[in-house]
Amino acid sequence: MSFETIFIGNESPYLETLNKLSNLSNVVCDPIRGTARKVFGSAHQFAKKKKLQWFYRPIL
Repeated sequence: MSFETIFIGNESPYLETLNKLSNLSNVVCDPIRGTARKVFGSAHQFAKKKKLQWFYRPIL
């Protein structure tokens, strides 16, 4: 049984696992650059690669 999941965060090495364990449908993330992107990956790039709906988190 899988659950629909919406991930909220930036770089996440856990997105692949979440995608396997649940029905990951949306990703909400901040744009990241530089070293953090190289080390952790980009939630935005993951969402584009897996053809998931993604949104940039609004800055308050």
